[in-house]
Amino acid sequence: MSTRKLKTQGTGEHPTEPSAPVETMPQVRKLPAPTQAPDSYTESDAVTSAGEALAQHQARKPGDYASQWQQDLSDALEAILNRQDFSYDLEGDALYRQYKDSYVNQGRMAMLDTMGQAAAMTGGYGSSYGQTAGQQAYQGYLQSLSSVVPQLYQLALERYSREGEALSDRYALLQDREDRSYGRYRDGLSAWNQERTYLSDQYSAQRGFDYARYRDQVADAQWKKEFEESKRRYDQEWNAKHP
Repeated sequence: MSTRKLKTQGTGEHPTEPSAPVETMPQVRKLPAPTQAPDSYTESDAVTSAGEALAQHQARKPGDYASQWQQDLSDALEAILNRQDFSYDLEGDALYRQYKDSYVNQGRMAMLDTMGQAAAMTGGYGSSYGQTAGQQAYQGYLQSLSSVVPQLYQLALERYSREGEALSDRYALLQDREDRSYGRYRDGLSAWNQERTYLSDQYSAQRGFDYARYRDQVADAQWKKEFEESKRRYDQEWNAKHP
């Protein structure tokens, strides 16, 4: 079996085997101390301001409604409910007494005048005719007085009705004032509630945003801590294998 001589280029020396690649150790850098997560949540100035605004508004809450018309309303209602039924006292009617005095005086004058006329007819002597005629004239005026009584009764009834209407009108007026007063209180309370809801929502939203940012910081710090710990262990194992 024939052999061939190896040819070399240049110097004619035999070729050498290629050297194995040298494994290099990655550069080891000094890592900073692990990032510390915040110990606990602390409100920001924005959250504190929102909380103070809500607390100040809570302190301005309107008190319970106090009616300034309640006593007057109670008195007016009592006057209506306790009012006596209508009754007509003829002798207690001042207008009737005026009529009575007038008719009685006119009747007496008519009686005296009639009796005087009768006496003149008999030569100045009284007679039964004159007395009877005078008495009839007197009774005529008393009968006229009796005919006025129904009118006086109707007047008294109308006066009683007007008084009742006046009591009802006063109660209605006081009730209207009470309704207006309570309406203003209710409007004020509604406005306070709306402002409280707004401030409460503002506080909750600001605190939620603030706390979420805190949780993000905690999560980021924890992730970085775990990453740095894993890198530290990797570098430690590498250094142990490649002294």
